[in-house]
Amino acid sequence: MSKLPQVFDHGIAIRAIGGLGNQLFQYAVGRSMAVRLGGQLYVDSRGYKKNKNRPFLLNHFNHHAILIERTYLPLRISKFLRKNFEVPRLERQGRYVDEVASDAIAQVKNAKLGQYFNGFWQDPAYFSDVESLLREELTFVTSPSFKNKEMRDQIANCCAVSVHIRRGDYLTIPHHKLIFASCGLTYYAKAIATISSKLTQAPVFFVFSDDLKWVQENIAFPESTVFVTINDDASSWEDMRLMAACQHHIIANSTFSWWGAWLNARPNKIVVAPRYWYKADVVNRSPLLLRDFVLVENDQNLV
Repeated sequence: MSKLPQVFDHGIAIRAIGGLGNQLFQYAVGRSMAVRLGGQLYVDSRGYKKNKNRPFLLNHFNHHAILIERTYLPLRISKFLRKNFEVPRLERQGRYVDEVASDAIAQVKNAKLGQYFNGFWQDPAYFSDVESLLREELTFVTSPSFKNKEMRDQIANCCAVSVHIRRGDYLTIPHHKLIFASCGLTYYAKAIATISSKLTQAPVFFVFSDDLKWVQENIAFPESTVFVTINDDASSWEDMRLMAACQHHIIANSTFSWWGAWLNARPNKIVVAPRYWYKADVVNRSPLLLRDFVLVENDQNLV
């Protein structure tokens, strides 16, 4: 039976959902709570048993979590049991914390051992107290492939700028189209010009995207541009490592490129980001837009 073990009674459990960027946010906030409370962090990765599009990739990092990963039933049945039996049981015990249904900041601040957290937790304020620890832990433990090692060597020998262009689900999922602001052709043209004007060396742009064919046909890049085509969804962590190896960054409103920039520990890095992460950011600035980011207007549709 797919039953959540009670091993986290003396620790913090957090559910892993979404792509690698989201997994890193969930690990970071969970690790912060666990360290503060003196307990173990447990990451519930059972939902990734058959998820080929967005696999569980945290194991490519030097994480300090115990995984709750064993499910004994088909994923469809496991989801049914979780929704109708497991979560209600935890709620009755006062141990289930949902980011959407409560004051998330207060819930994280007042966390107690034995609680289970569900949500995306996309705010670096949740883990600012353990940033130096996370920088030690969130290093890659899986060796790069030969092609990725070659690419990383190329990045190390120039003034490398990562550029991330996300299309995919931002265009095909109606819910995402309603929530996320657009990063269009104008944004990337301005971002390239902005970062070029701030560098004393000629940059080489390393372009990452889930739709490189469209990017090559529609966005004008300088001659000194490398389109990174050597990885797929299953090896997307390799792309993140290459992004982090770059000296500077142009990110999309995507947690994937946000972490690619964050993992770059250089104090003099330049990160160009879209002014609006979500459509609601016209009123309220997203916490993902850090103070040292250089913000560029993003006001056109990416079609």
